Amino acid sequence: MGIFAFAVDYVVLLLGYYPLGLPLKLATSLGFFSGFIISFSINRKWVFAGKQRKHLVRQVIEYLILVVFNYLFTVWAVSFLNSQGIKPFIGKVLVMMLVMCWNYACFRWVIFAGKDEPETV
Repeated sequence: MGIFAFAVDYVVLLLGYYPLGLPLKLATSLGFFSGFIISFSINRKWVFAGKQRKHLVRQVIEYLILVVFNYLFTVWAVSFLNSQGIKPFIGKVLVMMLVMCWNYACFRWVIFAGKDEPETV
């Protein structure tokens, strides 16, 4: 399911940056938020369904903290890689591979923690 969210993020970035000519930071931002909205919905409904004990509001707050961190990192990293000669269509993939690793850990053990796991603060 994460692949679908990434695909939306990636396509929005590429369409915004290349044919539409949006500034890289804006195109990256639009793609990022498109993908993250889909990611939260998919993870909450299907991937971690039935394993949640936290109230929706708490999950949203934890998720928003992760979103802010990921957003700032993603925009910075894609822009940085571009300044180093790595085009956004490659840089975005590299950045997302890294982000997906820590996202899974945060989703699994914090935001959507299962009932049989201790709650993290």
